[in-house]
Amino acid sequence: MLFTLHASCLRSHLAPTDGSKPKLALPDLPAYTKNTLGLSGLNLTTDLLAGADRARLETIRERADKSGCACLLLIETNPLPLADADPGVAGRAVERMKAVVRAAHILGCNSAALTMTGANTEAAQALAVKRLKEVSEPAERLDLNVLIAPTEGLTAAPERVTEIIKKVGGFRVGTLPDFLSATKTKEPVAYLRRLIPYASCVTAATIDFEVQEYTPPKAPSRAASAPAAPGGADPAPSAPAAGAAGAAEPDLDIDDDDIDDEELDLELEALAEELAGGIPSEEEIPKEVIIHKTYDLKPLLDAVLSVGYDGSLGIDYRGGGDVTIGISRSREALRLILAGVGRTG
Repeated sequence: MLFTLHASCLRSHLAPTDGSKPKLALPDLPAYTKNTLGLSGLNLTTDLLAGADRARLETIRERADKSGCACLLLIETNPLPLADADPGVAGRAVERMKAVVRAAHILGCNSAALTMTGANTEAAQALAVKRLKEVSEPAERLDLNVLIAPTEGLTAAPERVTEIIKKVGGFRVGTLPDFLSATKTKEPVAYLRRLIPYASCVTAATIDFEVQEYTPPKAPSRAASAPAAPGGADPAPSAPAAGAAGAAEPDLDIDDDDIDDEELDLELEALAEELAGGIPSEEEIPKEVIIHKTYDLKPLLDAVLSVGYDGSLGIDYRGGGDVTIGISRSREALRLILAGVGRTG
């Protein structure tokens, strides 16, 4: 699974609101993402590109290609009233999203995402489908996907989102699920499982972490795992070693019928897997566990994997403190869960 950066979490570095000088220029973001944060792609937002012309977009793409950290997704930050009954209002929203699609193409993205406002009604759905077709047609000519980021109202229920996608038709309209949005529903795992089959990116929103020392599980001792003798008596003593005084010679006349073939096959298979896996090196054993305190990341990540998703996972740290540390902890927490040694609570 490809870990990418949701660039909006670095807004304080790129476009500070206190009037201070930016710590990071947008064209330098791909190299920073790759070399400092250890992530392999970028999800940009339109508010970070305010005032950018074609030349600046091309510069960002060139720097991204050079850094090996491609721009994958451009997200429109303003909710668009595509389901508005006023043709003028909806028309301006359509033109805005078409411009976002063109900008995404210049940046080298494979997708552009939006949120839609509107009531959760059949009439609003019909209007949204009509306007999305107007957006998806030019996107298809540019080989871009248009992703719906669910929000309150029309797209709150995953069933409504998938119904809109099916009615728009084609293969260029999908979803942009978000971990935080999922946790606000009654069934977060079911919510994600309904949306992810249509996703080409998933946003892994994170907020608050705790770091604990990793304690590897202890293997049970042989004595502890030995079966107790019938009646609670002590287990029978082991046979005397061969060659000991008075020791009986072992009986080597074994009847093949006494061997459970199925059990033997399972034991051999388990041994083969153990040998193939080898003994983990000291570098592979984690020194600490990163725990996400706000909500449990593991079932959400398990839901992503359960439907066979293997696309990009956009890390979007929304907590306080040092954002670089927050992003790094997000990456490590997700990595440890995928490796089977992480936990979140």
